[in-house]
Order: sequence, then C-alpha cells, then structure tokens
Amino acid sequence: MKRLFAFGCSLTYYSWPTWADLIGANFDDYYNFGVMGMGNQFIQHTIYEANSIFDFTEDDTVLVMFTNPFRNDSFIADTQDNQLRWQSRGFIYQPSNEGIYTEQWQQQFWSPEQSYMNMWLAMKSVKQLLDAKKVAYKFLPGISFQNTEETGPLDVTNHSFITPYFEQIKAMFNVDIPLLEWSRKNFNDNDFYTFNDVGTDQHPTIKMHGLYALKYLHEFCNENTLKYIDLLHNSIDLSSQEANWQNDEFSRIRGKKAGSVCNWQYMVTNKVGSESFKT
Repeated sequence: MKRLFAFGCSLTYYSWPTWADLIGANFDDYYNFGVMGMGNQFIQHTIYEANSIFDFTEDDTVLVMFTNPFRNDSFIADTQDNQLRWQSRGFIYQPSNEGIYTEQWQQQFWSPEQSYMNMWLAMKSVKQLLDAKKVAYKFLPGISFQNTEETGPLDVTNHSFITPYFEQIKAMFNVDIPLLEWSRKNFNDNDFYTFNDVGTDQHPTIKMHGLYALKYLHEFCNENTLKYIDLLHNSIDLSSQEANWQNDEFSRIRGKKAGSVCNWQYMVTNKVGSESFKT
C-alpha cells in the first residue's frame, strides 16, 4: 500500500495512537491532518488542502472520521503566542466556551439546522472530490451527529426542513456506529484511561481504537495488528497526558502533518511536511 491520508478531530490525532496511526503503520507514507476539538468544516478544508498539496491519485487511500456537527471552526491568532492556528474549542455548548459562544452569538450566527447543513455540505463536497479523483476512501462517524447530552441542549425546530440533510448525512457513512459510541457500548467506564493529573479521559483507549479498526477497517490491517495494539496499549503512561505526547514510540508512528495543521500548538509530530500547493 502507498499513501494514506487521515482526517478528523481528537479521535484521529491524540496523545496516544489512534485507529489512523495503527493503520498508517501498514502504508509506505502516512499523513494525519487531525486536530483536537475541530469540526467538519475544518475537516472539509484540510481534505481540499491536502489534495492541493499532494494531488490525490488512484493509488492513495483517504480515511475521514467526521465529527459532531455542533462545532464552530476558526483559524485565527492564538491569544497565547499570537500565532495563526486552528482553535481547538470542541462543542459550542461546552462550559469552557460560554464566553465565546454567548447567547447573543448563538441568536445571531448559529442554529442546529445550519450545523447539519454545514456537515452535509462538508461530506457531500468531499465525496464528490474523492470520487472525481478515483481515490479509495471511507467515511467514518467519530461522535454521534444527533442531539445528545454530551453535545448540548439542542432543539431542531424545523424537522421537515432538516430531515433530507440528516438522511443524506447518514447515507454517506460507510460505518453506522460512531467510534465513541461503540467504545462506550462495548467497554466499561473503568476500561478508559485514568491519569494522575486529569482523571479519567473519555477518549477511546488504544485497544478500543484498534479493535474498532479491526472490525470496521479490517482491509487495512494485517496479521500483526492485534499484537501491535496490545504492545502500544501496554505502553501507556498514566502519570500524565503530557508523558504520552512525549512517548517516542507513539511519536514515531504518528502521521506527518502539512499545510495549515503544521503549527497546531506543540503537539505535532516531528515528521512535519513542508510541501506547497501545486499549481
């Protein structure tokens, strides 16, 4: 297998290896454009960006783990160092976002219906691009794209209007169950990693990522994948999240980054691409 390009949020690129990293080890070249806390417009942008940089071909594989629609993506100067980068904010309704996505902002600039429309546009446009390039690809759900307690107290008031968008979103996925839902359904709370500095992390563990990949992306795995999953899972450092960002084995298999995701904070693999847009 040749080049693999993976796209998504923290379920695709995190402090420990994800489904994409486990699969990427089986490719000659592997790029991971995932950034924590980002939404589907970001994913759409980075897929088009990657195509402009690398010019997808029929020999490439593109795997996209779309996220929940209730996120707002911004590429602006960071308040800490004034460097332009994608802002990892997560769900609009997160308590940490109360000062950003105020009630006034929501009244003037946001609606659940528009969030579904944005997700539909992101998926549909990416699908058309990849079909035109004759790329091998799969669309995976990372987090439920329906209203849940985790994403916020949403109220889609115009169901008749949004239903066609919603149904097309569902139809474009190659897998029915989101990774996060699958992990919580098949594992207990105490199966998730608990770190000394932050407590329990609700992101799927390496083993959960690996077993999900073996079940739904088996064509990209091999006879050694399960052993590799166990080896990495047993290498997790529960003293802190930071320790796992610094784990050499984890860093070694993280995909290369290019374009607008290169300067995403300090948590970027040392294998950074520097390619420019093709003419």
